[in-house]
Amino acid sequence: VDFNRGDSDGFVRFAAAGGAKAALEALAAGGEEVSGATPQWRLLDAAEEEAYKQRVQERNAARNAPPPLEKGLLLRFEGAGADTDREQVSALCGEWGTVDFVDYSRGDASGTVRFRSPADAKAALDGLGGGAELGGEATAWRQVEGEEEEAYVAAVREKMAARKGGGKGGKGKGK
Repeated sequence: VDFNRGDSDGFVRFAAAGGAKAALEALAAGGEEVSGATPQWRLLDAAEEEAYKQRVQERNAARNAPPPLEKGLLLRFEGAGADTDREQVSALCGEWGTVDFVDYSRGDASGTVRFRSPADAKAALDGLGGGAELGGEATAWRQVEGEEEEAYVAAVREKMAARKGGGKGGKGKGK
């Protein structure tokens, strides 16, 4: 069912044309009211169906498009100790603002932290600028800016798209 409260029309999609025709016959014969009104039921013609499918695809593409990221959300660190994990990085940065994501794997010497707002990232950079320890090692922190920031965001979006497109998730039988 594709209907939004307040709209004057909606659509019911069926897996097979036979199901749609049987439902149409039953609904037309019943004369049932929906929210105090008696709806008019009909099948879409081929052109209307194609236009509807196009609108659904456009709406889904807009919903699935990643939101734009503000500039100034990213900090890069170098020099982390081998025992450092994401939770330690997040806790350390969380002292200065809200951390949205830590892009780091245990054993790496460097990583990237994405903050909720540019102000949070700036506060963290100011607080961490003197060097903070991660995994027993002093780390250097800097803002990710310009082309480096654009390239990083593009790479992350590419990874996300690859994960989203892989496998057959969501095809279960509800068991």
